[in-house]
Amino acid sequence: MKKITKYVSLIFCICFILSCSLQSPKSVILKSKAKYNFCIGEISKDLSNDFSVDDFLKQEEESSIKIYDYKPEGENQKIKKLLMEIPVQQIPLDFTSYFEETDISETLGQMSFNQKISVPNFENQNLLQKIDISPINQAINDSVTIGGANNPALDLIFNDEDDDSLFESISYSSGKITVQAVEPANGELFGDIILKYKNKTVSQATFINGIAELSLKDVTLYSQGMSIEFTHGLGNIYWIGFVDGQVKSAKGITLEPTCVEINEELELDFSDESFDSCIVGEGNLGINIEIPEQWEGVKAVYSVNLSGTIDAITEESSEEKNISLKGKKFIKDNLKLSSQPIIYIEKGNLYFDEQPEIEATLQIDKIESVSILLQDDI
Repeated sequence: MKKITKYVSLIFCICFILSCSLQSPKSVILKSKAKYNFCIGEISKDLSNDFSVDDFLKQEEESSIKIYDYKPEGENQKIKKLLMEIPVQQIPLDFTSYFEETDISETLGQMSFNQKISVPNFENQNLLQKIDISPINQAINDSVTIGGANNPALDLIFNDEDDDSLFESISYSSGKITVQAVEPANGELFGDIILKYKNKTVSQATFINGIAELSLKDVTLYSQGMSIEFTHGLGNIYWIGFVDGQVKSAKGITLEPTCVEINEELELDFSDESFDSCIVGEGNLGINIEIPEQWEGVKAVYSVNLSGTIDAITEESSEEKNISLKGKKFIKDNLKLSSQPIIYIEKGNLYFDEQPEIEATLQIDKIESVSILLQDDI
């Protein structure tokens, strides 16, 4: 075997740039795709006794010879060639005794590395993001869909199946109620439609091609005292009004459980390309959904899926999540949080100038071990 006479001699120096309160790792794991060559000496093998003419000729009797016929220049040529495959001999090579006398660890001990790395600073990494509450806004709009016959005057009552009020009041900053006939073939609505509260006009629109849009800009709807009037109404056409508006506030409202969506990332500083992963010795991840103080009668029940730098899932509850990170492996990625909280609202008061928030606080006090990627060209 060819003798390799290449020697590796480098200096091993790893410097950790850590925050003041973060303890140094107990161990460091080195990873590299570099190729290392070791001199394992010379091996000689006398093959004269492994070739036997008698054994070779016996293969004919054992039918171990294979013959293949083919035409090198294609099927049109007249000459056919034969290819014979003959197993010559199986030669065992036993390196066991050689390696028993070889100390590779001593060779590896002569190697060293010169590379400076920095461990990410995990101390007090925080995430605070507002939650998209458009699904709640849409649920409120759906709860105030109106309809009836085109009588000259019609009272609007917003009650549930048990005849309880769905809300006390809903204030809009913008939007509209689109009114049209349920079955346009039975007749077309025309003239004006007027929305009133206690006989006072709050919005008015004209039907164009059977459709009218009542503005909800700075309009408040009440569960009692609202009415609709048609300037050309005979009570012979049934109509429906779809609400599409931006809610400013809702008071005394009860809704079916509503799901919202959360997908956020906590960006971690992995600027050092040498860092591969680490095992946490002591640490905690706190996650909480904070409902604004002015909101009343509102509760969020949720679990959180963690992915990216770590994989984990929390139990479903309305309580703050505190996840122990002891023994968790952190890989080089951002911390991704996803959740689909169910929002329960019963006789609630909501003010849309404020929004619920998701807060995540990452605190790592001790790192057990660090895995480092060495340069391939060392």
